[in-house]
Amino acid sequence: MTTETVGPYTVIGRIGSGGMGDVLLGRSPGGRQVAIKVVHRHLAHDTEFRARFAREVQAARAVGGFYTAAVVDADWEASQPWLATEYIAGQSLKQLVTDFGPLPEESVAELAAGIVEALSAIHSAGVTHRDLTPGNVLLTESGPRVIDFGIAKLITETQSVTATGALIGTPGYMSPEHVLGGAVGPASDVFSLGSVLTLAATGHGPFEDKSTARVLDRVAHAAPNLDGLREGRLYRIIVACLNKDADARPSTADLLEALGDQRTETTPHRWLPPPMMQAVAAPPSVEPVGPERRTSRRMVLAAAGVGLAVVAGVAVASKVAADRLHVKAPAAQRSPGGTLRWKADVGTFVGLDYAPEPPVVAGNAVYTGSIDGSIYAIELGSGSVRWKAPTHRQPAHGPVHSGGKVFAANVSRGLTAFDAATGSPLWEKDGISSAIAADGGLVFSSLSSLSNGIVAFDAATGEQRWSALTDARTSNVPIFAGGGAVVTVTDDGELCLLDAASGAVRWRVRDTKERFYGLNTPIVSGGAVFMSTSSTVRALDIGTGTQLWSFDRFGGSVAVVRGDTVFVSGYDRAYAFDAADGTVKWLYRAEDKLSNVLAVGTDSVYCVGEKRLFTLDSGSGEQRWTFDAEGKLGGVAFGSGTVYAVCDDRNLYAINA
Repeated sequence: MTTETVGPYTVIGRIGSGGMGDVLLGRSPGGRQVAIKVVHRHLAHDTEFRARFAREVQAARAVGGFYTAAVVDADWEASQPWLATEYIAGQSLKQLVTDFGPLPEESVAELAAGIVEALSAIHSAGVTHRDLTPGNVLLTESGPRVIDFGIAKLITETQSVTATGALIGTPGYMSPEHVLGGAVGPASDVFSLGSVLTLAATGHGPFEDKSTARVLDRVAHAAPNLDGLREGRLYRIIVACLNKDADARPSTADLLEALGDQRTETTPHRWLPPPMMQAVAAPPSVEPVGPERRTSRRMVLAAAGVGLAVVAGVAVASKVAADRLHVKAPAAQRSPGGTLRWKADVGTFVGLDYAPEPPVVAGNAVYTGSIDGSIYAIELGSGSVRWKAPTHRQPAHGPVHSGGKVFAANVSRGLTAFDAATGSPLWEKDGISSAIAADGGLVFSSLSSLSNGIVAFDAATGEQRWSALTDARTSNVPIFAGGGAVVTVTDDGELCLLDAASGAVRWRVRDTKERFYGLNTPIVSGGAVFMSTSSTVRALDIGTGTQLWSFDRFGGSVAVVRGDTVFVSGYDRAYAFDAADGTVKWLYRAEDKLSNVLAVGTDSVYCVGEKRLFTLDSGSGEQRWTFDAEGKLGGVAFGSGTVYAVCDDRNLYAINA
């Protein structure tokens, strides 16, 4: 059996896993045990990540002090970058409290002093931890150790050392300024300290609630829950740390002075009760390193949840059921995700101020519009053109596929129906150049700028079935059809839901505080209408139009609802919301601006930057791979294991998902 090595270190086994990579227990040539963090392969291919990783390692090396885990070695130029820290045998505060309950007050005082001393060393090196949690505090026989400060943000810099696609933080232990997107410095760590000490002393966090969104709201605005914490000096220290005003919190020097009189003369080997001391002294559970599998993933919530952690310390010394990593596996075998299958030069176009509607995947073809005034049907497997149908001018809306037909609209030809198999024109309707939608044998559109209302046509014959909203201007408004309903918005910002079969108006809703300005395509799913304005994501009851939930301070494009999740993209963020109550499942923050388009595949979400396609795990939000195009990207679609993206270099790209 081949002995695994990382750099000069012999691998003994795995002791943990995180968002950046696996934590291995290793042995130096001189016999010293070390904890080795090995970066996941998908991150290793990112040159920008390597640069940040190198800088973060250098910053972590500057951190000293007895209560931190020292970085002893690193190689950011290896095929899989890694760093090694001194190995610390112990158990996390989180696990210890889960197993044994709250710590005695004198133990909490020892814990507080140790963490404060660690923070003082970290801050003195120009670093802010940013993710001080009970899981990042190891308890050992000789006292606490603070770990995972390698991803910390340098105080002297801004976003250049932030992890790709994520803000670092764990909901119940973030500071108010962190939650609200403000500047995060040493005072933020002090606030997190107050939350950590609350858990240690009471067994619960100060801001616990039923959902992540509520936890974050409580962190930002509510008083902490300190039930179970006895009045006294420790109580006053915790309250001071949890001040919402960062400037009013004590410094680490103030805390060390206050805790100096609080600490007991307990010897280091008895700073915890005997059962807890036995637990932290137990040898770690080490998992053998086996054959390589898919790299592990975990939830990423950024400012709305759990951050993607780059661990400079060592993970909790307890067995973690993690995906396997073969450290010395050759880099030749790579996932096909993100590789180009083909590209077809069919004259695709991306507007300067807007993204044309995405291509449509149906059956064994993908349909897209062209600047040559045509609709193209392209074979999924080869990228060859199956047929080309003229519309005399670049389609302004569409293509839309339904019932074996393809529909497109522009000011030159109006609304046209084509046979999806052959491209033969079936019928045309003048005066229709606005958004279109199709469902249940009908095609829906708004009339031209000279007329009011929404009209429905028979998809097979083009015969008009009904018209509605003739009292409202509806030129160039978004339309969605599905679930027996048609949803649109008037030029005056009134959201309307119609019966798809008859055109009867079920309800019309106007927001008295904010017009439905900048509305992107609404979606009907599971008894609700999901929509996004320029600043708010909302869910409304499909029967009454009553608002079910809203998420403020963000607007984008409610592009896809899958099962119980709503996916939204815009600005530099992508969100996943629980469709039932609006709880944030995860948040992804990109370095590039994201457009208001996205697609959802089998288990991934596909977001578009200027010239880059970002692929995120739909369950966790963790970035999987990126694809760089040769021009500006427009709409995207998913089908048959492939992502199809429109580019302004005239090509339609087919990219392995």
